[in-house]
Amino acid sequence: MKTRLHYLIIAVLIGFSLNAQVFVTGGGVGGWDQNGKVFLTSTDGINYSSTTSFEVTGEVKIGEAAGWANIGGYDSSLGTGWPGGTILVCDACGTNIKPAANGWYNVTYNRNTKVYLFSPGINPYGPYPTFAPSTPLTFEEPQTSIYYKYEDFGNINDSDPHGGLTKIANPHKEGINTSNTVFKMIKRGWASWSGSKFFTAPAIDFSVNKIVKVKIWSPRVGAILHLKFEGGGGDDGLYVSSTVANAWEELIFDFSAVTMGTSRTDIVFQFEDGIDTGATTPETVANYTWLIDDISIVSTLSTEKFTASKVTMYPNPVKNTLTIEANSTIQKVSIYTILGQEVLTASPKINSATIQTSELNKGIYMVNTQVDGAISTTKIIKE
Repeated sequence: MKTRLHYLIIAVLIGFSLNAQVFVTGGGVGGWDQNGKVFLTSTDGINYSSTTSFEVTGEVKIGEAAGWANIGGYDSSLGTGWPGGTILVCDACGTNIKPAANGWYNVTYNRNTKVYLFSPGINPYGPYPTFAPSTPLTFEEPQTSIYYKYEDFGNINDSDPHGGLTKIANPHKEGINTSNTVFKMIKRGWASWSGSKFFTAPAIDFSVNKIVKVKIWSPRVGAILHLKFEGGGGDDGLYVSSTVANAWEELIFDFSAVTMGTSRTDIVFQFEDGIDTGATTPETVANYTWLIDDISIVSTLSTEKFTASKVTMYPNPVKNTLTIEANSTIQKVSIYTILGQEVLTASPKINSATIQTSELNKGIYMVNTQVDGAISTTKIIKE
């Protein structure tokens, strides 16, 4: 004979089942924390689905509980696991669900069978930008025309000031950049490798076009930008330092000597990568705030700049003497600490220069070499 307690227990269990948290989470939907969850809904506590289309730009998981409990991936024996598969609800088994292509999707999930299925969704915006010589990223178009999708990583976003990117009106319409719209980037991270990235489609063609140009507004001289291109399981990047403060300048990244992949779709920005975590108080935000605009890719620069940009230096790591060689006259050499402090400068005025480094402390330094007006940046290690 069932008592009132029995019915109460049954009601609680049914209520728990109907109100269970089921969600898609991961870097591909905005992060692995609470802000990066897409919650699914159900009318019977068994069959769950997304109420609206959501964007997937990387690896995700499907979870059935708050926190990390019972978050599983797909069984690696099920092929690619996309667009459908069966979730393994266990610890340290399976792998993340990897979309075949970035885009907008809907998903269904059965709590009993653990079967999920992603299906094409509705994109409320325009397409991702195509990054090519004829289509630079200017950020002037409305989102319904070109969807400038970006994603922050390693940044603090649960308190002000937030780290990462924000699309704003150009506050410094002067010099080489009088455009209306730019992106502001604040470095305030919980990790020194914090940064942000833009998504493009299709994959970027580096077979002919290997020179990337970016306009930046920097709060200080010597701020190091690590520009990377990711996608297809790999990444390739270069370091270039700012040479002016509180003004627009165009940084040039020559990937001619880099073997680029054929699946690079993400343009990654990391200022002061590996150096520090950025702003720690509202008073220090200004020193870690940059503006970004007009990202373009070309096959060559002018003949003079392209040739002069070929700079080599050795040995690296270095102890007492650093040799720098170029195809033209080396006008100036500046060595900075990873905090942006200039510790050594020279004006060789020759094609091959020897720089005495014995007085430098052990550590990592950035060397700016100016040749025919073009500046290249190289990271060295002092032993």
